[in-house]
Amino acid sequence: MIFSNRSAPILMGLFLTLSFSITLNAEVYRSVDADGNVTYSDQPHSGAEKVEVQQPTIVPSTRSQIKLQPDSDSNKAVPYTTIEIVSPGDEATFRNVQSVSVRGQLAPGLQTSFGHRAQILFNGGALSEPGTSLSGSIDQVDRGAHTLQLVVLDKAGKIIARSPVSQFFLHKTSIRGAN
Repeated sequence: MIFSNRSAPILMGLFLTLSFSITLNAEVYRSVDADGNVTYSDQPHSGAEKVEVQQPTIVPSTRSQIKLQPDSDSNKAVPYTTIEIVSPGDEATFRNVQSVSVRGQLAPGLQTSFGHRAQILFNGGALSEPGTSLSGSIDQVDRGAHTLQLVVLDKAGKIIARSPVSQFFLHKTSIRGAN
C-alpha cells in the first residue's frame, strides 16, 4: 500500500484517535504500600483494587476570532522617552579628584538594530567615538564648572535625541592661598 503526503495527516489523526480510545478503555488499579504511598497502575498487583474511571468531559475547541496582524510600525524606531545623564547628578560637586565617571540612561534602550549610537559630550565636545556604551570616564579633569550631555545619533550621524545639559563642579586645593 502506498501513502501520499495528503494521507499522512489523516493517518496520524486515525492513529491518535485509536490510541486515545485504547487508553480510555484501560483498567486502572490502586494500591497502597506499607509506607502509605498510593500507586496507580494499569497492571493488577496483590492488594490492588480496581478503580472505576468515569468518562472524561470533552469540551470542543473553538476557533479564535482574533487575527494577528504584523505590526506595521515594527520596522520603525521607537522614540526615546528618557534620555539623561544620571551620574554625576546635575550640580554635583567633587573635591580633589583626578577623574569623573559618567553614566547615561535611555528608555527604551539604545536601538542598535536601526543603527543608533550613543555619545557623551563633555564641555560640548565628544568624550569618545559614538558607540553602544552609555558610560565613560573623564581623566585629568581641571577645576571649575563642566557640562555633560548624552546624545543619540542615527546611521548618518545626525543627532536624533539629546538629554538636557547637566553640570558638575570640581574643586581642587590650591597652594597659592597657603602662603
